[in-house]
Amino acid sequence: MEYKDLVCKSCGANMEIDYKNHILLCPYCGAREMMVEDGKASEPKKKRSSAKNKKKRNPVLKALGIIGAAIAVMIIALLIFGGVTKHVETHSEYDWPETGLAAMLPEPSSDYGKIHSDYNDTFSMDVYGYKADGFRAYVKDCKERGFTVDERLESQSFEAYNEDGYHLELYLYSYDDDLYIRLDAPVPMSTIDWSGIGAFKALPAPKSDQGYIEWEYSDSARVKVGNTTKEEFAEYVKACKAAGFTEDLSSYDDYYYADQKGGKQHISVSYDGFNTMTVSLSTYD
Repeated sequence: MEYKDLVCKSCGANMEIDYKNHILLCPYCGAREMMVEDGKASEPKKKRSSAKNKKKRNPVLKALGIIGAAIAVMIIALLIFGGVTKHVETHSEYDWPETGLAAMLPEPSSDYGKIHSDYNDTFSMDVYGYKADGFRAYVKDCKERGFTVDERLESQSFEAYNEDGYHLELYLYSYDDDLYIRLDAPVPMSTIDWSGIGAFKALPAPKSDQGYIEWEYSDSARVKVGNTTKEEFAEYVKACKAAGFTEDLSSYDDYYYADQKGGKQHISVSYDGFNTMTVSLSTYD
């Protein structure tokens, strides 16, 4: 006696022979088939379960399907609850500080926002519900408050100092109508010993000895240098090039990035405005 068609038509697994009931049984999905003997079909003693009601998939495919469904549910939940969170957040009111750095700025026209920091040296916040017209109006108000030194105005950003060196940054995130405000107090400058900064041994000393060491390690450092005009910044960039920082060079009128030729150091120099430049150096493998 020869039996044919021993492959499950539902999931592709090998069928097992149930001699007692004269059927082929799939051990994975439970499907049942009548035996075929030499091309002739024999009816099983028990009726085959309906494929529509009892059809199952291969265990691996089934598991992948469950995982895919779970991921889809998670994504939908994140989109729904993320949207709800954002909706609630954009309707949160804030109290505009009457003292501190915020008192130097005009109060935004929107009552909704979130204050991130309010300290003696920095103030930052997001203001919700701002569009391009409101952004331009707020920039105008800030300029009337004296933020006009070394100003940089773009379609969605504004940056400037006042005469006392306070630095203002504004960014309009048009995709969600958020206005970011940040105001920093002047960096305290003092006399620094450039030769004492070990990581800077390969760098030329700037003309000014007034500065502020933001951080310093044996192989890297970052220093703000004061009393430096934009012309003196350009001269310092030339000196760095002469010192061998010419590989993978990228520069513009207010920044300069380069790797040391034949070495393992990377330099970054930028003109920040208000007669200040930042010099940073790092060592890479």
